[in-house]
Amino acid sequence: MTKIIKDKRGEGYVDVMIFMIVIVMVISFIMDLMPIFVTKYRLDIFANEVVRAAEITGSTTSGAVNSTIANQRANTGINPNFIWERGGSKVQLGNEIILTLETQVYLSLFRIGRFPINLRARSSGLSEVYYK
Repeated sequence: MTKIIKDKRGEGYVDVMIFMIVIVMVISFIMDLMPIFVTKYRLDIFANEVVRAAEITGSTTSGAVNSTIANQRANTGINPNFIWERGGSKVQLGNEIILTLETQVYLSLFRIGRFPINLRARSSGLSEVYYK
């Protein structure tokens, strides 16, 4: 019996199998994380586009801003919460416009559980419209 235990003729196969299991688990973990990074990237672009529309129109409540919001929702598939920290119906030339977008995504590790993750994107700009 001790001769069979001390025999190392299949050791390489076991090492390769353990290595392959670890590699598959790492790839699976990366595949679970990628949608979160993609959503964060899309949320950043969403915020930048909406603030740019508000800069050009000089208002956070104009039709162009609402149209940009609708287009971004359709393009990205994200429906975030809007928090206008600075802005309004008439933002004077050179005044700051600040927007924060918040949304929640879920991380499912190895398809075992779902963990909520809050994502936030913040964008700011200056109004380009002069009101008399």
